[in-house]
Amino acid sequence: MRVRIKYRHNPEEVKENIVRTFRISIFALAMISIALVSALIAMRLAIHGREVEIPNLAGHTLEEASEITSRLGLNLTLENRFYSTTTPSGRVLSQSPEAGTHVRSEWHVRVTESLGPQRVSIPDTLGQNERDAAMAIRRQSLDLGTLAHLPAPGDAERVLAQTPPPNAEGVDKPQVSLLLRDRSTRCSLPRSSNLSRNSKCNRAVMNRLPA
Repeated sequence: MRVRIKYRHNPEEVKENIVRTFRISIFALAMISIALVSALIAMRLAIHGREVEIPNLAGHTLEEASEITSRLGLNLTLENRFYSTTTPSGRVLSQSPEAGTHVRSEWHVRVTESLGPQRVSIPDTLGQNERDAAMAIRRQSLDLGTLAHLPAPGDAERVLAQTPPPNAEGVDKPQVSLLLRDRSTRCSLPRSSNLSRNSKCNRAVMNRLPA
């Protein structure tokens, strides 16, 4: 004789099991979402957490600018020097990147120092050799800029042109660039021109004047 036992499911218990399973699933999804959000925040902080805002250095002395950038974990680089009628000598005239820009720590901030108004005269180096011209420029506390060469008749390594020109005023940079006569005396120019050879060579010299 076989006895069969039948289990009857209580509808209330089934409902409670379903609700319990649903709650557990929701809780697990909530925990996973929290973990993902936390990971994203941590990643963002790792990438951008060390970013700083570039301060406004205009008008500060180089020493002050160096202290300001150092406190923020930035590097200060003196890139250039220019004359200025509005910014006193020894103070920051301009900067890059601009103030307010967000950069990473250890970023290099490049600044231009003001030399104040131009107080030196630009020497006349035309016709001088390179050595004498360089000495005349440095004697005026100016920098020797670009040296360019152009084939032209006459003594080699003589100054044919300069920029800025002698005694120029209102220049923006303490630098003089020179155009020197090349060792070659050949000057190739079109034959169609009615200008004399020397005039044509001089015009070619001026066209090659370094900026």
